[in-house]
Amino acid sequence: MITYMVDQLRSWVNEMLLLFLLLVILGMVLIVFAAIYLRIVAKFQGVQPVSCPLTRGPALVKVGAFRSAVRRMRGDATLRLSECSLWPEHSRCAQNCAAQMARRHY
Repeated sequence: MITYMVDQLRSWVNEMLLLFLLLVILGMVLIVFAAIYLRIVAKFQGVQPVSCPLTRGPALVKVGAFRSAVRRMRGDATLRLSECSLWPEHSRCAQNCAAQMARRHY
C-alpha cells in the first residue's frame, strides 16, 4: 500500500517537473519572440518610403511586424510588408523593396 502511494507520488512529481520544464521553455520562446517583435516595431514603425524595384518609382510601405518576427524565429531574416501604396495593382510582387529598408536600419 505504501509503495503504491510512493510510486504514484513519484509519477505525479515527474509529470509536474516535465510540465514545469515545458512551461519554462515556452516562456523563453515567447520572451525571445517578443524581443524580436518589439525590435522590428521600434525600427520600422509607421510608413516607410522606398523605391519600388518593379516600377522603378517611389512607394510607401509598412512592415508587417508579426509576420516578420515569425519568419525571423524560423531563421529567415527577410522583412515582410503589410501595406504598400502600389497595392492592389502590384500585390503579387516579391517585396524586394523590404531589403532596402533592412539595409538602412541594420
